[in-house]
Amino acid sequence: MADLELTLAMSPWDRIQPLISGEVKPEGITLKYLNVPLNQIWSKQLVGEEFDMSEMSFSFTLKGLHAGWGYTLLPAFHNRTFSYVNTVIRIGSGIRQDHPEDLKGKRVGVVDYQMTAALWTRGILGRAFGVGQTEVEWFQGRPDPVVPNAPDFAPPAGVTINPPPNALEEMLDRGELDAMLSVHPPNHGPLADPARFTTLFSDAAAESMRYYKSTGIFPAHHATILRRSIAEAHPWAAKSLLDAFTEAQRLTMERTYGQAPSALIFADDALIRQRAVFGDDPYAYGVRANAEVIDTVQSFAVETGAVASKLAESDLYAAGVLDS
Repeated sequence: MADLELTLAMSPWDRIQPLISGEVKPEGITLKYLNVPLNQIWSKQLVGEEFDMSEMSFSFTLKGLHAGWGYTLLPAFHNRTFSYVNTVIRIGSGIRQDHPEDLKGKRVGVVDYQMTAALWTRGILGRAFGVGQTEVEWFQGRPDPVVPNAPDFAPPAGVTINPPPNALEEMLDRGELDAMLSVHPPNHGPLADPARFTTLFSDAAAESMRYYKSTGIFPAHHATILRRSIAEAHPWAAKSLLDAFTEAQRLTMERTYGQAPSALIFADDALIRQRAVFGDDPYAYGVRANAEVIDTVQSFAVETGAVASKLAESDLYAAGVLDS
Protein backbone atom coordinates (compact mmCIF):
# COMPACT_ATOMS: atom_id res chain seq x y z
CA MET A 1 0.00 0.00 0.00
CA ALA A 2 1.41 3.38 -1.01
CA ASP A 3 2.24 5.96 1.63
CA LEU A 4 -0.11 8.79 2.39
CA GLU A 5 1.66 11.95 1.15
CA LEU A 6 1.23 15.08 3.28
CA THR A 7 2.66 18.59 3.13
CA LEU A 8 4.13 20.04 6.33
CA ALA A 9 4.77 23.78 6.74
CA MET A 10 6.60 24.58 9.95
CA SER A 11 9.51 26.54 11.38
CA PRO A 12 12.67 24.37 11.35
CA TRP A 13 12.64 23.81 15.11
CA ASP A 14 15.51 21.70 16.41
CA ARG A 15 12.93 19.25 17.79
CA ILE A 16 11.60 18.45 14.29
CA GLN A 17 14.96 18.23 12.51
CA PRO A 18 14.87 14.40 12.47
CA LEU A 19 11.50 14.65 10.68
CA ILE A 20 12.83 17.19 8.18
CA SER A 21 15.92 15.11 7.39
CA GLY A 22 13.94 11.88 7.07
CA GLU A 23 15.78 10.20 9.93
CA VAL A 24 12.37 9.78 11.57
CA LYS A 25 9.46 8.85 9.31
CA PRO A 26 5.82 8.47 10.34
CA GLU A 27 4.61 4.97 9.59
CA GLY A 28 2.61 4.89 6.37
CA ILE A 29 3.18 8.59 5.65
CA THR A 30 5.63 10.54 3.49
CA LEU A 31 6.05 14.15 4.56
CA LYS A 32 6.91 16.92 2.13
CA TYR A 33 8.49 19.58 4.33
CA LEU A 34 8.01 23.21 3.26
CA ASN A 35 10.15 25.86 4.96
CA VAL A 36 7.63 28.70 4.69
CA PRO A 37 8.04 31.94 6.71
CA LEU A 38 5.81 31.86 9.77
CA ASN A 39 3.68 34.88 8.87
CA GLN A 40 2.98 33.28 5.48
CA ILE A 41 1.97 30.01 7.12
CA TRP A 42 -0.57 31.95 9.19
CA SER A 43 -2.15 33.70 6.22
CA LYS A 44 -2.04 30.73 3.84
CA GLN A 45 -3.69 28.45 6.38
CA LEU A 46 -6.26 30.85 7.78
CA VAL A 47 -7.48 32.02 4.39
CA GLY A 48 -6.59 29.26 1.92
CA GLU A 49 -6.05 26.10 4.03
CA GLU A 50 -3.08 25.34 1.76
CA PHE A 51 -1.08 22.80 3.78
CA ASP A 52 -2.10 19.38 5.10
CA MET A 53 -0.27 20.00 8.35
CA SER A 54 1.39 23.07 9.81
CA GLU A 55 2.42 25.08 12.79
CA MET A 56 -0.21 27.61 13.89
CA SER A 57 -0.71 30.32 16.51
CA PHE A 58 -2.73 28.80 19.35
CA SER A 59 -5.11 31.75 19.57
CA PHE A 60 -5.77 31.64 15.82
CA THR A 61 -6.29 27.88 16.10
CA LEU A 62 -8.95 28.30 18.78
CA LYS A 63 -10.75 30.96 16.76
CA GLY A 64 -10.59 28.79 13.65
CA LEU A 65 -11.90 25.69 15.42
CA HIS A 66 -14.82 27.66 16.84
CA ALA A 67 -15.58 28.90 13.30
CA GLY A 68 -15.67 25.40 11.78
CA TRP A 69 -12.17 25.50 10.30
CA GLY A 70 -11.05 22.44 8.35
CA TYR A 71 -8.32 21.40 10.79
CA THR A 72 -7.86 19.52 14.03
CA LEU A 73 -5.03 19.45 16.58
CA LEU A 74 -2.08 17.19 17.17
CA PRO A 75 -0.79 17.60 20.75
CA ALA A 76 2.72 18.63 19.68
CA PHE A 77 3.36 22.20 20.74
CA HIS A 78 6.11 24.57 19.62
CA ASN A 79 7.44 28.00 20.58
CA ARG A 80 6.89 27.49 24.28
CA THR A 81 8.06 30.53 26.20
CA PHE A 82 7.30 32.84 29.11
CA SER A 83 6.55 35.90 26.98
CA TYR A 84 5.24 38.03 29.84
CA VAL A 85 8.75 38.52 31.23
CA ASN A 86 9.72 40.40 28.05
CA THR A 87 7.25 43.24 28.54
CA VAL A 88 9.13 46.46 27.80
CA ILE A 89 8.71 49.44 30.15
CA ARG A 90 9.71 53.06 29.64
CA ILE A 91 11.94 54.37 32.39
CA GLY A 92 10.22 57.34 33.97
CA SER A 93 6.74 55.97 33.24
CA GLY A 94 6.10 55.21 36.90
CA ILE A 95 6.44 51.45 36.31
CA ARG A 96 9.14 50.01 38.52
CA GLN A 97 11.11 46.98 37.44
CA ASP A 98 9.88 43.81 39.20
CA HIS A 99 6.62 45.57 40.14
CA PRO A 100 4.06 44.42 37.54
CA GLU A 101 1.28 45.91 39.69
CA ASP A 102 2.54 49.32 38.52
CA LEU A 103 1.00 48.59 35.10
CA LYS A 104 -2.41 49.49 36.50
CA GLY A 105 -3.67 52.70 34.96
CA LYS A 106 -0.90 52.76 32.33
CA ARG A 107 -0.93 52.94 28.53
CA VAL A 108 0.27 49.64 27.13
CA GLY A 109 0.87 48.63 23.52
CA VAL A 110 0.13 45.19 22.11
CA VAL A 111 0.68 44.10 18.51
CA ASP A 112 -2.59 42.14 18.43
CA TYR A 113 -4.84 41.94 21.49
CA GLN A 114 -5.90 38.40 20.58
CA MET A 115 -2.51 36.89 19.67
CA THR A 116 -1.25 34.01 21.80
CA ALA A 117 1.61 35.88 23.47
CA ALA A 118 -0.84 38.60 24.52
CA LEU A 119 -3.31 36.02 25.89
CA TRP A 120 -0.63 34.43 28.02
CA THR A 121 0.86 37.74 29.17
CA ARG A 122 -2.44 39.31 30.19
CA GLY A 123 -3.63 36.11 31.79
CA ILE A 124 -0.49 35.67 33.88
CA LEU A 125 -0.38 39.34 34.84
CA GLY A 126 -3.97 39.01 36.00
CA ARG A 127 -3.77 35.71 37.88
CA ALA A 128 -0.27 36.01 39.33
CA PHE A 129 -0.04 39.77 39.93
CA GLY A 130 -3.60 41.10 40.08
CA VAL A 131 -3.33 43.31 36.97
CA GLY A 132 -6.74 43.00 35.34
CA GLN A 133 -7.17 43.71 31.63
CA THR A 134 -9.70 46.44 32.47
CA GLU A 135 -7.09 48.28 34.54
CA VAL A 136 -4.87 49.08 31.56
CA GLU A 137 -5.47 51.32 28.53
CA TRP A 138 -4.52 49.21 25.52
CA PHE A 139 -3.20 50.32 22.14
CA GLN A 140 -3.30 47.71 19.36
CA GLY A 141 -0.69 47.79 16.63
CA ARG A 142 -2.09 45.78 13.72
CA PRO A 143 -5.62 45.01 12.53
CA ASP A 144 -7.46 41.99 13.91
CA PRO A 145 -6.46 38.77 12.13
CA VAL A 146 -8.68 37.49 9.34
CA VAL A 147 -10.23 34.19 10.42
CA PRO A 148 -12.96 33.21 7.92
CA ASN A 149 -16.43 32.67 9.43
CA ALA A 150 -15.27 33.84 12.86
CA PRO A 151 -17.34 36.62 14.44
CA ASP A 152 -15.81 40.08 14.63
CA PHE A 153 -13.83 40.61 17.80
CA ALA A 154 -15.53 42.62 20.52
CA PRO A 155 -13.49 43.32 23.67
CA PRO A 156 -15.00 42.37 27.03
CA ALA A 157 -16.95 45.00 28.95
CA GLY A 158 -14.69 47.55 30.59
CA VAL A 159 -11.68 46.86 28.35
CA THR A 160 -10.36 49.92 26.51
CA ILE A 161 -8.53 49.18 23.24
CA ASN A 162 -7.43 52.08 21.07
CA PRO A 163 -8.00 50.59 17.62
CA PRO A 164 -5.24 49.95 15.09
CA PRO A 165 -3.14 50.92 13.38
CA ASN A 166 -0.78 52.20 16.04
CA ALA A 167 2.99 52.50 15.57
CA LEU A 168 3.77 51.02 18.98
CA GLU A 169 7.56 51.30 19.07
CA GLU A 170 7.48 54.90 17.87
CA MET A 171 4.78 55.76 20.40
CA LEU A 172 6.77 54.21 23.22
CA ASP A 173 9.86 56.05 22.03
CA ARG A 174 7.94 59.36 22.07
CA GLY A 175 6.58 58.73 25.55
CA GLU A 176 3.01 58.22 24.35
CA LEU A 177 3.01 54.68 25.80
CA ASP A 178 4.29 53.47 29.14
CA ALA A 179 4.93 49.84 28.24
CA MET A 180 4.59 47.34 25.43
CA LEU A 181 3.96 43.60 25.48
CA SER A 182 6.81 41.99 23.58
CA VAL A 183 7.56 38.44 22.46
CA HIS A 184 11.31 39.09 22.66
CA PRO A 185 13.32 41.82 24.44
CA PRO A 186 14.27 44.56 21.95
CA ASN A 187 17.87 44.25 20.77
CA HIS A 188 18.04 47.09 18.26
CA GLY A 189 16.70 50.59 17.67
CA PRO A 190 15.66 53.15 20.29
CA LEU A 191 13.98 50.58 22.56
CA ALA A 192 17.31 48.82 23.05
CA ASP A 193 18.66 51.91 24.88
CA PRO A 194 19.06 50.75 28.53
CA ALA A 195 19.03 54.35 29.73
CA ARG A 196 15.44 54.78 28.51
CA PHE A 197 13.86 51.31 28.38
CA THR A 198 14.09 48.04 30.24
CA THR A 199 12.13 44.85 30.75
CA LEU A 200 9.42 44.47 33.38
CA PHE A 201 11.45 41.82 35.19
CA SER A 202 15.13 42.26 35.99
CA ASP A 203 15.90 38.54 35.77
CA ALA A 204 13.69 36.96 33.11
CA ALA A 205 14.97 33.42 33.65
CA ALA A 206 14.52 33.54 37.41
CA GLU A 207 10.97 34.90 37.10
CA SER A 208 10.07 32.31 34.46
CA MET A 209 11.31 29.49 36.68
CA ARG A 210 9.46 30.93 39.66
CA TYR A 211 6.23 30.93 37.68
CA TYR A 212 6.79 27.39 36.44
CA LYS A 213 7.58 26.06 39.91
CA SER A 214 4.46 27.68 41.35
CA THR A 215 2.07 26.58 38.56
CA GLY A 216 3.66 23.73 36.58
CA ILE A 217 2.76 25.63 33.39
CA PHE A 218 5.16 26.06 30.46
CA PRO A 219 3.12 28.24 28.07
CA ALA A 220 2.53 26.78 24.59
CA HIS A 221 2.25 29.45 21.91
CA HIS A 222 2.13 27.42 18.69
CA ALA A 223 0.13 24.29 17.92
CA THR A 224 0.38 21.62 15.23
CA ILE A 225 -2.71 21.37 13.04
CA LEU A 226 -3.76 18.55 10.70
CA ARG A 227 -6.36 18.74 7.96
CA ARG A 228 -9.57 17.36 9.45
CA SER A 229 -10.59 15.48 6.29
CA ILE A 230 -7.30 13.53 6.42
CA ALA A 231 -7.74 12.65 10.11
CA GLU A 232 -11.27 11.43 9.40
CA ALA A 233 -10.45 9.49 6.20
CA HIS A 234 -7.33 7.89 7.73
CA PRO A 235 -8.01 7.45 11.48
CA TRP A 236 -4.57 5.87 12.03
CA ALA A 237 -2.68 8.85 10.58
CA ALA A 238 -2.91 11.20 13.58
CA LYS A 239 -1.30 8.67 15.92
CA SER A 240 1.39 7.83 13.37
CA LEU A 241 2.23 11.53 13.04
CA LEU A 242 2.24 12.14 16.79
CA ASP A 243 4.48 9.11 17.33
CA ALA A 244 6.92 10.50 14.77
CA PHE A 245 6.92 13.99 16.31
CA THR A 246 7.50 12.41 19.71
CA GLU A 247 10.42 10.31 18.49
CA ALA A 248 12.02 13.31 16.74
CA GLN A 249 11.71 15.32 19.94
CA ARG A 250 13.13 12.46 22.02
CA LEU A 251 16.18 12.16 19.77
CA THR A 252 16.76 15.92 19.87
CA MET A 253 16.64 16.10 23.66
CA GLU A 254 18.79 12.98 24.05
CA ARG A 255 21.46 14.46 21.80
CA THR A 256 21.29 17.85 23.46
CA TYR A 257 21.85 16.31 26.88
CA GLY A 258 24.65 14.14 25.49
CA GLN A 259 26.46 17.02 23.79
CA ALA A 260 25.41 20.57 24.65
CA PRO A 261 25.72 23.11 21.78
CA SER A 262 29.41 24.01 21.57
CA ALA A 263 28.66 27.58 20.46
CA LEU A 264 27.10 28.37 23.85
CA ILE A 265 29.81 29.02 26.41
CA PHE A 266 27.76 28.07 29.47
CA ALA A 267 25.54 25.50 27.75
CA ASP A 268 26.28 22.68 30.21
CA ASP A 269 25.43 24.87 33.19
CA ALA A 270 22.23 26.02 31.50
CA LEU A 271 21.15 22.43 30.81
CA ILE A 272 21.81 21.40 34.41
CA ARG A 273 19.74 24.33 35.65
CA GLN A 274 16.97 23.59 33.15
CA ARG A 275 16.70 19.90 34.08
CA ALA A 276 16.63 20.74 37.79
CA VAL A 277 13.54 22.92 37.29
CA PHE A 278 11.75 21.55 34.21
CA GLY A 279 12.78 17.90 34.29
CA ASP A 280 14.11 15.82 31.41
CA ASP A 281 11.22 16.49 29.02
CA PRO A 282 9.92 20.07 29.29
CA TYR A 283 8.49 19.89 25.74
CA ALA A 284 6.46 16.73 26.36
CA TYR A 285 3.84 16.00 23.71
CA GLY A 286 0.46 14.36 24.20
CA VAL A 287 -3.00 15.32 25.48
CA ARG A 288 -2.46 14.33 29.11
CA ALA A 289 0.93 16.02 29.49
CA ASN A 290 -0.51 19.31 28.22
CA ALA A 291 -4.02 19.23 29.67
CA GLU A 292 -3.49 22.01 32.23
CA VAL A 293 -1.58 24.22 29.81
CA ILE A 294 -4.29 23.96 27.16
CA ASP A 295 -7.09 24.48 29.67
CA THR A 296 -5.32 27.61 30.89
CA VAL A 297 -4.78 29.16 27.46
CA GLN A 298 -8.41 28.42 26.60
CA SER A 299 -9.47 30.20 29.80
CA PHE A 300 -7.36 33.22 28.87
CA ALA A 301 -8.88 33.25 25.35
CA VAL A 302 -12.40 33.29 26.82
CA GLU A 303 -11.49 36.02 29.31
CA THR A 304 -10.05 38.11 26.47
CA GLY A 305 -13.16 37.68 24.35
CA ALA A 306 -11.28 35.96 21.53
CA VAL A 307 -13.66 32.96 21.77
CA ALA A 308 -16.98 32.48 23.51
CA SER A 309 -16.24 29.24 25.37
CA LYS A 310 -13.76 26.44 25.90
CA LEU A 311 -13.70 23.46 23.58
CA ALA A 312 -13.78 19.90 24.89
CA GLU A 313 -10.74 17.73 24.15
CA SER A 314 -12.83 15.75 21.64
CA ASP A 315 -13.46 18.99 19.71
CA LEU A 316 -9.80 20.05 19.85
CA TYR A 317 -7.87 16.92 18.91
CA ALA A 318 -7.96 14.25 16.24
CA ALA A 319 -9.68 11.16 17.62
CA GLY A 320 -6.57 9.01 17.18
CA VAL A 321 -4.54 10.96 19.74
CA LEU A 322 -7.09 11.51 22.52
CA ASP A 323 -5.53 8.83 24.70
CA SER A 324 -1.96 10.11 24.20
